[in-house]
Amino acid sequence: MAPMQEMYKGIKGCIVAFIQKYIPVQEGSPQPPLFPPIIGTGFAIREDGLIVTNSHVAKAFNKVFRPPDISDEEWPVHAMLFKHTPQGMIEIPLEVLGVLAISKYEHGKHYYGPKKAQT
Repeated sequence: MAPMQEMYKGIKGCIVAFIQKYIPVQEGSPQPPLFPPIIGTGFAIREDGLIVTNSHVAKAFNKVFRPPDISDEEWPVHAMLFKHTPQGMIEIPLEVLGVLAISKYEHGKHYYGPKKAQT
């Protein structure tokens, strides 16, 4: 098996999709979509539920539809974990309780990503 395939096999159970918790139904549409739009993806890295994602995904959480009657403390997204079982695929919604950002970033010798401001 190729190295990337082997790596994917090891992490695929940790991949989550961030989806909208609330989906407005368009007038004239009988029901919401079968599956909500995916905002982005991430990886569960600890058993207590810590998930990492890219900053552009976390920033998109603030642009997601928020009903006027939910509190400002509630995030309008879920992290959806997909688990394959002998009976089929199950979806496990995980509540987003907060979002943290890295405030200091120092890369090693070989870095090919975008320039980051040093704080």
